[in-house]
Amino acid sequence: MSTLDDARPATAPAKPSEGPLRAATADPDHPCPYDFTERRILQGIANGRDTTVIATQVRLAHVTVQRYLRLMIHRTGATDRAHLVATALRNGWIR
Repeated sequence: MSTLDDARPATAPAKPSEGPLRAATADPDHPCPYDFTERRILQGIANGRDTTVIATQVRLAHVTVQRYLRLMIHRTGATDRAHLVATALRNGWIR
């Protein structure tokens, strides 16, 4: 167990109705800055899907999904997609 695990309070398991795309506020100091579409794109990246597959799932153009990702990376201050996903998972914005 890492020291990061020790620092985070334990949370109750999610209700089945919440799912991975809920507007998570697991960390009240860092409320989710993303809307539903952005969370769907972010969850797709976290699940290992490429932007073409995500674009089909969210019914957007491939370049639009890429633009969303660039904006989310910039808004979060992340350095790349992996950093964006790690930040989102750490703050409870996605599962």
